[in-house]
Amino acid sequence: MFLRKTYMLYMLLVGIVFNFFSCQKDNYINPEVTPKKYSYNITNKAQFLFTQNSENSETIIPYNNKLSIKNIGNSNLEANYIILTFEDTTKAYHNITFIHTDAFNLDTEQNSDEIILENTNHSFSDENTIISLLNTNTSNHEFAGFYNGEINVLTSDEEPIFIQSFNCTGFFDFEGVFHFFTHNENEDNIVYLNGNINSNNLITGEVLNSSNELFSELSNITDSPWNMNNNNLTGSVMFSQNNETRILEFNLTLQN
Repeated sequence: MFLRKTYMLYMLLVGIVFNFFSCQKDNYINPEVTPKKYSYNITNKAQFLFTQNSENSETIIPYNNKLSIKNIGNSNLEANYIILTFEDTTKAYHNITFIHTDAFNLDTEQNSDEIILENTNHSFSDENTIISLLNTNTSNHEFAGFYNGEINVLTSDEEPIFIQSFNCTGFFDFEGVFHFFTHNENEDNIVYLNGNINSNNLITGEVLNSSNELFSELSNITDSPWNMNNNNLTGSVMFSQNNETRILEFNLTLQN
């Protein structure tokens, strides 16, 4: 009798466990797919609309990314563009997680076909994304384009003394706005240079450190003009380091 009761209790427990997991399976709902959208406008030129699909759960890796571009100007627009996304809000070379370059040719108010981008683990936002037109069919700064090269740091003596050098990557956009990133992950001070160079090749800009805080303003050297020779761009600016005036000497190669 005791064995029979024990067996019946065992079978009852097995039934309860089986019913529990069956109910759990029946009640399971696939995570809802919720698109994220981000829009960025370049005034009187183009609108970039990103759509990112992901599971509405803690495991959203990766995002499936699509891009549509719209001509919001009043004439046909043909342009090359660049998109950079960073791990977080810190804009630094080692923090770049996504880079995309391409071209489009759109009439006024025309939308591009949907562009499938590579998957990313991060969403696009104003805080972690840079979007620029490198050049257009309407107007361009003479230095517009994407560059690799080096930046040398020199003293400002009558005969400058070399201090250090950085490999760098960056670009001037169609209006002369520039973004350059030094490659040295261990560098704390000269990390991200951005600003603008006007039609007279005079620079307004700044050097940001590894926390993207201002390290120094940039100033022009009037007797050292910027010069493009074939695909090589050279030029110098001044900045301040440890209360000393220093020279940043650019030696860049345009990437075709």
